[in-house]
Amino acid sequence: MTELRSAFDSGVIPKEALTYKEEESRQAFQDGRLVFMQNWPYIWELVNKTDGSSKVTGKVGLVPLPGIGGKKGASTLGGLNWSISAFAGNHGTAADFISYLVKEESQKEFAMATAQAPTLTSLYEDKDLINRYAFWTALKEGIDAGVSRPPTVRYAEVTQAIQESAYRIISGEAEVEPEMKALQKALVKLAP
Repeated sequence: MTELRSAFDSGVIPKEALTYKEEESRQAFQDGRLVFMQNWPYIWELVNKTDGSSKVTGKVGLVPLPGIGGKKGASTLGGLNWSISAFAGNHGTAADFISYLVKEESQKEFAMATAQAPTLTSLYEDKDLINRYAFWTALKEGIDAGVSRPPTVRYAEVTQAIQESAYRIISGEAEVEPEMKALQKALVKLAP
């Protein structure tokens, strides 16, 4: 958090980025107003468009999250899961659709069209995907280095506590060390 706060204090990260939502950050990056951005792979084609809508076309790279002191960072794993509600009317059709979505050829087709990360490790070695997306091996490195979120039944409250503390720090409302200690206390109280 110290490095992040310093980046805001020095202007490396503009103050308006404090309130950016996903698309606002993507647009600012694409306009050349941000030096770096963390986002989903779908942005690759948008920031590399040759129709004049991107000022960073051909100047963008993708790397796994960096860590502190030159070490590798770690992203969190998880996200897209398929399930069928007990209250759904067509369980068989829903199960058939999920079976279709998880097949290798379906995941490859979706990845080719959207750059979204597939769940099958074999697709990170797929030559078509590697040739289509210059970042494909870096995406695999990032996923391989990923870690699971700590389990909590109070996910929304934990997320809110972290977001509020991070905001207070990077906006300059709070100093890093005391705020991180307060966050730790809040998270302990939220633990199951």
